[in-house]
Amino acid sequence: MKINGNILEKYTGKEGFLRVPAEVSTVGEEAFRGNDSLESVMLSEGTQVIEKYAFAECSGMASVELPDSIHTIGEYAFSDCKTVAEMFIPESLEEIKEGTFRNCKNMLDVYLNDGLKSIGKYAFENCEYLTEVEIPKTVEKISSGAFKDCTRLKQVRFLSQNTLCDADAFEGCSSLVGIMGNLTVREKCSEIIMKNRK
Repeated sequence: MKINGNILEKYTGKEGFLRVPAEVSTVGEEAFRGNDSLESVMLSEGTQVIEKYAFAECSGMASVELPDSIHTIGEYAFSDCKTVAEMFIPESLEEIKEGTFRNCKNMLDVYLNDGLKSIGKYAFENCEYLTEVEIPKTVEKISSGAFKDCTRLKQVRFLSQNTLCDADAFEGCSSLVGIMGNLTVREKCSEIIMKNRK
């Protein structure tokens, strides 16, 4: 494990379970990318930043514990982590950036907490096993393709009428039959919903 100051720059170890040391505040770009030995990662309280592609393509990683101190997760940070089963997003994180969880094909549940303000392009694209999502009242914007091709997604519940959503945020969600709590979004997605209900 290469740590420079408080930045974890690179990890090439073979441990299945890893607790990131408390002195690390930033997990660097591509620090764990492609490590197929990791099964579970616990980030210590005090970790604030996960840079882009930090855990991308960790094909065996089934669980990640994010501390409440996290305020930034970079683009595609957990993309192609195909065995991650669930994700708890802490209240300290305001933005899920482009492609953050793209191709996490076996993700069953994602828990989005109050404090989150935006969900970026392709953030959850191809999360094939997601069946329902609750959008917190603090979310202001959901971008294009955010939930694209989540083919088992059936229900989306919005806790605010004011959340803005691009028309193609749910493109390819071939099981989507219900959007609750936001009439504007429901109207935008009406074509998808009606097609799926036939």
